[in-house]
Amino acid sequence: MKKRNKIVCIMTLSLLSLCCIKPIQAQEIELKPDSSVQEKGSIHVELEETKDRLSREGVELSLVRVADIQDGSYVLDEPYRSADVDMNDIKTAQGLQEAADTLRPLVKSPLQAKRTDAQGIVDFTDLKVGVYLLYVSDQAGYETIQPTLISVPMWDETAKQMNYHIEVFPKHAPLPALHVRKVDYYDHKSILKEAEFTLYSDAECTEAIKTEKTDPKDGIASFDGLLYQTVYIKETKAPAGYQLSDEVVKVTIDDAWVKGDDDLRTIVYADRPLATSGGPDTGDHTSVAGWIFLLGVSTCTAFFLLRRKHEAQ
Repeated sequence: MKKRNKIVCIMTLSLLSLCCIKPIQAQEIELKPDSSVQEKGSIHVELEETKDRLSREGVELSLVRVADIQDGSYVLDEPYRSADVDMNDIKTAQGLQEAADTLRPLVKSPLQAKRTDAQGIVDFTDLKVGVYLLYVSDQAGYETIQPTLISVPMWDETAKQMNYHIEVFPKHAPLPALHVRKVDYYDHKSILKEAEFTLYSDAECTEAIKTEKTDPKDGIASFDGLLYQTVYIKETKAPAGYQLSDEVVKVTIDDAWVKGDDDLRTIVYADRPLATSGGPDTGDHTSVAGWIFLLGVSTCTAFFLLRRKHEAQ
């Protein structure tokens, strides 16, 4: 009974982890699953529609078995025994996710790899009893999906029996935003005047992806809706009174970048103030025009005063 409870426990944790998993077909199966049972299982995966209605087609999902079920206990398959993972001791959804993250780098090649159709659906069939790791091998423009452990069979609480046919709706999330913070070259304080940055797909900065302006409250421009790719950031409009930077920053958006902290995902751009006698173009002529106007007014005023003084004499 204790061993059976372990099996039911990890199946329940799967329901609480990063995807919604449920059985879709009930069968009369003995309560304690074992790999010696000839019953084969299946996993039906369906990607949900995103807020931005990203394409769900062509996402490559891979599946690999990482553990067997023997006498009511989980036993890691040979390629994964070097991992510091005891699947029989997992008690929380967080522990289950940590186990999936630990096992993922050890995968050499998947058991099956398939691409989703236009509805974001893919089916993995002919699966032996065991625990499987589901992960994304090609995001193809969809949002992020963390690796997930799925047990075949799973416990069907409604039918009170094991079920070998599982339906999975992976939870998904957009990639974190890329932040660009504008600071003064000398005091490194945020510049609260509006600047503009453009995201490019090429190092020559000819293929623009999108442009964002800095927030005057914090001097930060944010780029969201990103994909796994290499992009290039360049300032395309400097704040009033500052030189336009020609620096191009390369950013590789990968797993390390996504899982990193905000410091990793924040670019600090330092701008030099314009010299009072002139300087490079900022891309913003508001300040220059203002100074010309003030100079003109001052000149006219001085001329008028001199003329009045001359007439008075």
